[in-house]
Formats: sequence, C-alpha cells, structure tokens
Amino acid sequence: MKRQKKIAVVNDFSGFGRCSLTVSIPIISAMKIQCCALPTAVLSNHTGYQDFFFDDYTDKMKEYYMKWDNQIHPMAVVDPEAKLGDGNIIGPFC
Repeated sequence: MKRQKKIAVVNDFSGFGRCSLTVSIPIISAMKIQCCALPTAVLSNHTGYQDFFFDDYTDKMKEYYMKWDNQIHPMAVVDPEAKLGDGNIIGPFC
C-alpha cells in the first residue's frame, strides 16, 4: 500500500487576505500531498492592514504537534521564511 505523503507547514493563519496557511493548504493539496498545518498565530487579517486581531500560538505549538507523534508523521517541514528559487532544502524529515 502506497503511503500518503504529508508535510507540516509552520505558519500563521489569517482569516482574511491571501497569505499564510490559507494559501499553503490548497497549493500543497493540489500537489496530492496532505498538508499538516501547524499554526504559529491566528490573525483576523494579515498585517498589511493597520488594525488586526493577533493571538500568538508559539507557546502552544509543542503541545499541538506532539499529538501528531504516533498518528500523523509528516515527512517534511516547511519554514514560513522559505522562498522559491533560493535553493532551500525542505526538512528536517520527521
């Protein structure tokens, strides 16, 4: 049986605006890879706007991804600072 490819995407979630996890999830899904979203923060809208709600999740991230330990096993992690064409290596592999 072929194993489903999975990738952990570590980024914030903005409820409004074309950015962060709202962009990553459908692109990765279209590549037939399961996107395992690990939110760093929740925002009402992206920071290009003058006013926005922000809830920092960095202190909750370890507890969040530890629930994946025996269930999900992402094959790679994507850094939110990575840019296409910069010769980035995706990893570390999990």
